[in-house]
Amino acid sequence: MNRERLRDEFLELVRISSVSRREGNVAKRLTTILEGMGATVEVDDAGDKIGSDTGNLVARFPGTAPDVAPFLLCGHMDTVPPADNVRPVVDGDVIRTDGTTVLGGDDKSGIVAILEAVRLLRERRIPHGPVDVLFTICEELGLIGAKHFDVGRLRARTGLVLDCDGVHELITRAPAANRMQFTVHGLEAHAGLAPEQGISAVQVAAEAIAAMRLGRVDVATTANVGRIEGGLASNIIPNRVVLRAETRSLTLEALEAQRTGRGGAAAQAVQDTLHGRRLRRQRVQRARRRGRQPRLRHAPDPHRQRVGGRQRHGGDDGAAGRDGAAAREQRRPVAHAEARVPMPARIHVVGASGSGTTSLASAIAAGHGHRHLDTDDFFWLPTDPPYCEPRAPAARLALLRGALAQSPRWVLSGSLCGWGDPLIAEFDLVIFLVVPAEVRLARLRARERARYGPEAVAPGGARHRASVEFLEWAARYDAGDIQMRSRALHEAWLAALPAPVLRLEGDRSVAEQLRRVEL
Repeated sequence: MNRERLRDEFLELVRISSVSRREGNVAKRLTTILEGMGATVEVDDAGDKIGSDTGNLVARFPGTAPDVAPFLLCGHMDTVPPADNVRPVVDGDVIRTDGTTVLGGDDKSGIVAILEAVRLLRERRIPHGPVDVLFTICEELGLIGAKHFDVGRLRARTGLVLDCDGVHELITRAPAANRMQFTVHGLEAHAGLAPEQGISAVQVAAEAIAAMRLGRVDVATTANVGRIEGGLASNIIPNRVVLRAETRSLTLEALEAQRTGRGGAAAQAVQDTLHGRRLRRQRVQRARRRGRQPRLRHAPDPHRQRVGGRQRHGGDDGAAGRDGAAAREQRRPVAHAEARVPMPARIHVVGASGSGTTSLASAIAAGHGHRHLDTDDFFWLPTDPPYCEPRAPAARLALLRGALAQSPRWVLSGSLCGWGDPLIAEFDLVIFLVVPAEVRLARLRARERARYGPEAVAPGGARHRASVEFLEWAARYDAGDIQMRSRALHEAWLAALPAPVLRLEGDRSVAEQLRRVEL
């Protein structure tokens, strides 16, 4: 082994930023290295499908020994952030970061080990069969680069993946996993005035969790409920709780047993409440094994009628006497009310410029009490005229994160692909608007005239050139690549989301769109 070569190549690669979905530069460098070693190199189309600037990289080296089976060596090119301007520090035999970024040893240490191993095979003329080298993208986002790789491209059927902590550790099996989300809907009521008229979603969720087998289930299986969200205030019976859970197992049979067991526990808790406290039932879609993220939807039966009505509270906590009694009389449960699924608390509305994301988000906020935020208010610095100078990505993300934290119920319009990805886990629902290009552009032309004045955007006007450039940019949405705000970028981004995605296509009125969201 050439220690100096190994070290120098590692230092070179960690200085190339390659966070998930931005692996293009390191892929180009590895292509040059591998071709220089005598390999044929291909890049697949996984990047187009998942929003990266490159695909998985496959290199093939010919064998030198007959009748020896092909062998695979695999690692991944992406790292977690922050990884811009990595400045590695060499301290004897230890290489570390200067503390401002990650080092990127996961998995560039594995990559250089693979390159050095192949070099040694060739330099020392060690007989070997054909060698396939695979460097994947977006491993840190849940192996989604590998999931979009066609294994038919490989000659090898056995191999090693160099991506673990210990140099003397060999992992021969990895668990499959189910990710699950349960949404429990109760009945809102005032906790001090009329608690008996409410149904606590928190209590139902607690009963379900208590009946689940969690932790170390057996030697091959683990289970966990990792996130619980719900409730609005301490004086309101909570009408909605979301549980996010996962199960991992080395056997598919145990994985399936956990899935059905948890679903049964949740269903039993709901049934118990149906018999005793009139809870509306919700059907929960099966979680899918890692390959696609689960999307769980509420599916009320349109032929079922709800027992118990939604309460409204007009007074304060101290309402009492005849007025309080009259108010409680008015708030008695109403039988045979229409069943409706409450609006999710945290909604993102995304689409092309001119698709109406702001209008729909505003309507949701007005009708359901959400706070409306728009990504443009965070993406751009306040200038006159507006939308001329973008904020630094870290600054806009920090501002938006702070604004979202101020309210438990919000609807966010606009697009934040890439710079806003750390917020993906916050979304309960993502709404994707798809509007014909001619409709969008007509809306944008009208908006430009209304915003800046007809004279300013007309030929010769102060805003004419800027307006034309903006409209040309917006017109490229449907055919543009993933380097811009485009249909391709949005489709790839949506495909990897853990939250449910509601697609609204066509030239619909805001009222019609809102009705679709409320179903």
